[in-house]
Amino acid sequence: MEFLADNDTIDLAHIQTKVMENRKRKKYLNMHSNSIYKGKDGRFHTYLPLDNGKRRKVTKKTLKEVEDAVIEFWEAKANIPTVGMLFDEWNNERLLDRQITRRSFDRYNQVFKRHFTDVSNKRIDKVTSESVINFIRVEKREKDLNRKAFNLFKSSVVGILELADDKEQLPFDYLRFNLALQKTVKKMKFPKQYKDDEDEVFSEEEFDLITDYLKDNMDTKNTALLLMFVTGLRVGELVALKHDAILENTIKICRTETRYLDDDGKKYIYDIQEHPKTEKGYRRIVLPKQYDFLYGRLRKLNPFGEFIFVDDSGKRITANVISRRLKTVCKKLGIRERSPHKVRKTVGTIYFDNHLDKNLTLSQMGWSGEAVGEVHYHRNRKTIEKKIDLVSQCFE
Repeated sequence: MEFLADNDTIDLAHIQTKVMENRKRKKYLNMHSNSIYKGKDGRFHTYLPLDNGKRRKVTKKTLKEVEDAVIEFWEAKANIPTVGMLFDEWNNERLLDRQITRRSFDRYNQVFKRHFTDVSNKRIDKVTSESVINFIRVEKREKDLNRKAFNLFKSSVVGILELADDKEQLPFDYLRFNLALQKTVKKMKFPKQYKDDEDEVFSEEEFDLITDYLKDNMDTKNTALLLMFVTGLRVGELVALKHDAILENTIKICRTETRYLDDDGKKYIYDIQEHPKTEKGYRRIVLPKQYDFLYGRLRKLNPFGEFIFVDDSGKRITANVISRRLKTVCKKLGIRERSPHKVRKTVGTIYFDNHLDKNLTLSQMGWSGEAVGEVHYHRNRKTIEKKIDLVSQCFE
């Protein structure tokens, strides 16, 4: 036997390695359609195909050296990743390194399905700087992306290309591409989103109507809603509250709920993240004196359990449950249905309208800066009738 030429003992691991090497050589040599020939100079020659339609001549002293060059060439070709492979590696590594949450991981997977399906199997070495810029422009235009959706899409493109560049598999200069991308994005126009204040916050009358109803009907879910209406807590922070968060006359915010798809991508998993949504989200909040009775109420809910807000079976109430209860209450009171985030915007607006100290406002709301509140949260809570009365007073 060939493998026993130098040894009388059969080394099974060595035999297996040699067999695999021979198979690999045969595989890549079979991918080479150009002939390998011996020239008049006694050397061995062949041609390697280039992407531009031309070919490159290879000349070596021995047949094995030429075959090695051919194998190296086709092995490199075979190992060039596709756009989809690079995206998966980029997104998975960020999740493993805890750069993003599982929820963000799922969101980027959805972005990939929406935009990259037709190019997922395209090899990265077939991509050009011009084709990427055009791809970005066309996707933005045809899918009419707003700025937020576009930024998620663009981040995915950039992540794929940066990873390919790190692997030295990007067929163009990344820095030049990035400059071209910045120029392209700078020229883009995004649709402005106009929202009525009535859709964004609860009016003064609605706020009083809802809080009075919740105080008169204080089951577990309504207690949670009332706490949200007088603190502006994010709904994820609300349902993640444990009894250790109630500290005398303050509430410590240090956790939040996170939602992500299971491994099959079919069912949502509701989990607790042992840190708030943002760095500034870690804080202690206080309740208005008018609602300090809530401290005692919270301590009595599920007193021997871990989480404060649980259902009759002892299972933690999720943000989705609170959202549904809020819609039910609104419907019962004949109020326009809104999401829990609109409650948060309402509380932020109350703080601004009453000129609460800036630092205290930031501490209560967990914002990174005052501008966040002014731009995204401050709305007009007065009804049309109230506005008419105030404007009329100016002309008296």
